Amino acid sequence: MTALEEPTVVNLIKARVSAARLLAADQVDDQAFRQARQVHLIAYAEYASQRNVLAAAAPEQNLDMYETVTAESALNSWAWSWASR
Repeated sequence: MTALEEPTVVNLIKARVSAARLLAADQVDDQAFRQARQVHLIAYAEYASQRNVLAAAAPEQNLDMYETVTAESALNSWAWSWASR
C-alpha cells in the first residue's frame, strides 16, 4: 500500500461531493448504504493493517498525518458502520 497521491485524493473528494448531493436529494437507496458500509469496513481494516508502514514514510512536516489505530477508533469505525444498517 502506498500513500494517496493527488489524483486519488481529488477523485475521492469528487466522489464524496457526488454522494452528498445524492443524499441531499434523497436519491440514495438501502443497497447504496450497505455497499458504503462494507467498503468502509474493508478500507478501515486495510488502513489499520498498513498504518505503521504509512506513518513511517510520512514526510517530516506531516509526521502526524496517519491517525493511530486504537481499540476506540476501531470500535467507533465499527459502530458507525453498524448504526448505518
